[in-house]
Amino acid sequence: MRLYLDQFQTLVGSTVGSAAQQPKVYPLYLLSGEDETLLSACQDQLYTYLNKQGFSGPHYESCPLAFCSAQLSLFSQKEISVHKLNKASVEFTKALVNQSIHNQKIQVILTGNLDKTQAKSKWVQYIETHGVVVSLWPPEGYKLKKWLSDTASYFQLVLSDTQKNCILENMPNNLAEIYQLLKLLAFCFAQEPITDELLYSLLQHQPQYSAQQLIEAILKGDLTSTIKISKYLCNQQKILLVIWWLNQLFDWWQLPSENKSTTPLYFSASPLKNKAQNLNKLILQTIQGNLVSWKTQLFQLDLYAKNSQTREAEYQLNQLLLSVVKAILVYA
Repeated sequence: MRLYLDQFQTLVGSTVGSAAQQPKVYPLYLLSGEDETLLSACQDQLYTYLNKQGFSGPHYESCPLAFCSAQLSLFSQKEISVHKLNKASVEFTKALVNQSIHNQKIQVILTGNLDKTQAKSKWVQYIETHGVVVSLWPPEGYKLKKWLSDTASYFQLVLSDTQKNCILENMPNNLAEIYQLLKLLAFCFAQEPITDELLYSLLQHQPQYSAQQLIEAILKGDLTSTIKISKYLCNQQKILLVIWWLNQLFDWWQLPSENKSTTPLYFSASPLKNKAQNLNKLILQTIQGNLVSWKTQLFQLDLYAKNSQTREAEYQLNQLLLSVVKAILVYA
């Protein structure tokens, strides 16, 4: 089966409406596209849906042949295996076509846009016959608004047509910024209605410092700027926004596989992704060693902030930021 972006919600069971039939779970998925935001967003939704169906993961595979040939034992749990494919070799095509289809294992392939020749290749047609091929082209016109509506529904956000138009007018064709805005609204304002005033302030208000600038200071190992910006944001009562950005930052550094020797693969859509990804290898190893502790602190910080314990949240935030910056400064 072949689907396009405007049909994607039928695949992950998040179509808004009356009693729609539950979508089928397929053993093979191919997500093709060049836009990182679309790839990241569709992956998030696909994996969330499959997790609800009892599949663990995603588990990332670095070798395409191992990806195709991996067999499950009788006692294996249901799992999602993912491979990012740059170019399909003859060996990969043969391994994919000759493999056994498992009900216990779902395989997801990520690739760039497929041209006409690639779309008719044997391995793509095999996936189209036994699974789903999703072509992800950046939406335009009315399809852009539909994508915004579908994404807002995924994040359980209720936005009026006026608010959707306001977002599109202020962020024309900028999928990454729209997606980050919707994630921010879902994270920071999930318990309150999204008013026109709130949305307008987020779109128009440019503070002296932003949470994004704070993360840039952390990635540079700039202790002075980190303290200055974090205090400013705390005084502006933007602690939740800082927590949200830190949550994104820590997700970049999370190993995508239980195998700790696996090279981290980054699929998140973010303006800071490459900066986090390209840090010194010793810094990344140090970060990996501290990540569990940092995420635990972040969870506690989130509880304090949402319970309006601002002073305690501010103290814990500064302690956490100092820990992260010191870890980077050691090898900077």
